[in-house]
Amino acid sequence: MKKPVAVLVSCLSIVGSVVVGASLDASAAGERSAVITGTVKECGPGPIVQSPPAPQPEPRPASVTLMRDGHRYAHESISFPRSPPWSGSFSFNVAAGRYEVLSTYFGRTRWVNVKANSRTVVSFGPFACPL
Repeated sequence: MKKPVAVLVSCLSIVGSVVVGASLDASAAGERSAVITGTVKECGPGPIVQSPPAPQPEPRPASVTLMRDGHRYAHESISFPRSPPWSGSFSFNVAAGRYEVLSTYFGRTRWVNVKANSRTVVSFGPFACPL
C-alpha cells in the first residue's frame, strides 16, 4: 500500500514543478515586454542638398547605450552604410521603467518612460542635412 502513495506523491511533485516553472517563465517574459527602438542619423527629415562631389568620408563608429537607475542596462553597436546619408537602427527589449538612451555618435541623451507591452521610438540626428 505504501508504494502507490509514494508514486502519487512523486507525480504531484513533478506536476507542481512544471506549474512553478511555467509561472517563472511567464514572469521573466513579462519583465522584458516593451521595446525601445530608433535610429541614429547623419541627417534629419529635411531636404538633402548635394554639394559638389567630394571624397566620401567614412562614418565614425557609433553605439547606443541604455542606462537604468545609473547602471548600464544594454548596449548595441550601430552599423552605418558605406556612403552618406548615414543612418543606423537599434532595438532593445526592456522591462517597463525609465531609461536614459545615450548615442555616442552625437553625444546626445534622451530620457524615456516605457510602459509594459509598449514600443517607444527614439531618434538621434540633426533636423536636416547640411547644405
